Amino acid sequence: MWSIVLLIKNRKAPQPFQGFPSPERYEWFRAEDEEGLFAWVALAESGEDMELHLEAVRWGPQARRSMTSDLEWVKAEARRRGKRRLIGLKAEAGQHPDPRWAKFVGLFGFGNIGVVQTATLEL
Repeated sequence: MWSIVLLIKNRKAPQPFQGFPSPERYEWFRAEDEEGLFAWVALAESGEDMELHLEAVRWGPQARRSMTSDLEWVKAEARRRGKRRLIGLKAEAGQHPDPRWAKFVGLFGFGNIGVVQTATLEL
């Protein structure tokens, strides 16, 4: 069975990423498969790393297969650009990290899980 998976480049930040600082650093994508939109993706180069931000909007076995396929494209693109690592980043509102995140990213081979907390002060 063929699976059609597309990363479609967006000109502007999609809603989940509209608060990102320095939006010009990012490339924005819609991740779609034959069932429609399953995630929003933001990529940014950071030295020898490629940042990967993903906001899933659909879950399930098909979405996971599609994410795996898209991740292969992202890895190849990062290598093409001379990057050594992909760094998966997740923003979580509130004061507690999502306990499911480490398991989720582990399904795709990510390791060395850490917590980064941020705060903003409007000027």
